[in-house]
Amino acid sequence: DSVDVDSPKVLRASAGQWFRVATAVSQDLKATVAQSQQAGMQVVATLPTATLTYWDVDWRKPSLILLGNEGAGLSPDLASMADKQVKIPLSPGVESLNVAIAAALMMYEAQRQIIRNS
Repeated sequence: DSVDVDSPKVLRASAGQWFRVATAVSQDLKATVAQSQQAGMQVVATLPTATLTYWDVDWRKPSLILLGNEGAGLSPDLASMADKQVKIPLSPGVESLNVAIAAALMMYEAQRQIIRNS
């Protein structure tokens, strides 16, 4: 229940990365999460109440990241399916990050771990 990945606004905002990164649309996200777990992927959900920080995850493992929207966050149903729940620590006075920034931080950490350990 989010923005259409093929919308012109998404294409412009991606600065061309839309053509480089594989995307998928799921009509049943819970089923997709379960299938990913059965395929051996770790499912990591972002929650502000989590005790684990995103840099404590071993991102060298195949992973599926669940991100909620800025206003409502991740649904409790999806959060409960995750193998790990992580937070992104925020500075005092910062209420939230938009989903693009949250995703970028986590993907940067994954790339950093992969490069460091290769």
